[in-house]
Amino acid sequence: MGQTRRGFLKKVGFMAGSASAISILPGSESTSQTTSTVKTIKPSELHFDSAMEAARAIRKHQISSTELTKHILKRIDQYNPSLNAIVTLVRDKALSKARTADKALAKGQYWGPLQGVPITIKDAFKMAGVICEAIEALRKAGANLEEGWPSNIKPADQYNTYRHLLSAAFASNLKDTQIDEMRKRAMKQDGSYEAIKALAWTAPHKHFQISSHTRMKARAAWQKYFRTHDAFLMPTAFVPAFPHDHSEPIDQRRLSTPEGERPYRDLLFWISFATLSGLPATNAPIGLTADGLPVGIQIVGPYLEDATPIDVAEKKGDVIGGFKPPKGY
Repeated sequence: MGQTRRGFLKKVGFMAGSASAISILPGSESTSQTTSTVKTIKPSELHFDSAMEAARAIRKHQISSTELTKHILKRIDQYNPSLNAIVTLVRDKALSKARTADKALAKGQYWGPLQGVPITIKDAFKMAGVICEAIEALRKAGANLEEGWPSNIKPADQYNTYRHLLSAAFASNLKDTQIDEMRKRAMKQDGSYEAIKALAWTAPHKHFQISSHTRMKARAAWQKYFRTHDAFLMPTAFVPAFPHDHSEPIDQRRLSTPEGERPYRDLLFWISFATLSGLPATNAPIGLTADGLPVGIQIVGPYLEDATPIDVAEKKGDVIGGFKPPKGY
């Protein structure tokens, strides 16, 4: 029988989070190759490769960080006007950092496994059939899947705690002239975002402490679940990709679903559980809707075991298939 994650942790006596002991050591791949023995590659060959593969090519001097960054910037110029995927582009800073990375590599200085790789940073309908097909494929491949929420997890409570703490983080936006009005709104708790925000902004500090304590209880509940399970699968969102909406105020934005319109902020629901409990989560592609829009599944792993959901996503890719470049790109 093959080694399992839980079996390994039990054998060596590690607590959850032992995966963090795995690292890529400096010098694990030689960077001392001479130009005559290095096979260079074109930037276009890395379009849809992983960040680790791009980093490996840079370390092996098959391509420079500057060369790759310039190429990525050209692709952004070509495609971003229609995609609007990059909101803030720091072109000069990216090129400067790339040149610095190349100079450091030439001197044998190691920054880490992704040295020199250009990256983007997150500035924070018809899907049921796709998800069901993916789940069925995993079952046929031998995955042991259980349906439903863990018995010790209370989704509604965790979601409300998440919304309270998220709202509290922006309490400094409350103006003195709004306090009385906001306190009145806080007295009418109806489950809406507005009501939760009003309470989070005006309630005594003990309410924040209670929510923080509830957050730790949620983490403990998930840790108990992961003693017997490797990962938890859930949707990433209740809709596939949708047109950008930058209208203000945000509370008036709406998303179309087969069941009718829903508030824009409802998108927070599925991402709230990993965020609240500090759990690692990986979003992996599982197919396309009838309209050709990508559908992903969220793979949540044990606390501090970032490598676990990534590994599950990789194994999922072996069964269902991984990322496929869209036509025209």
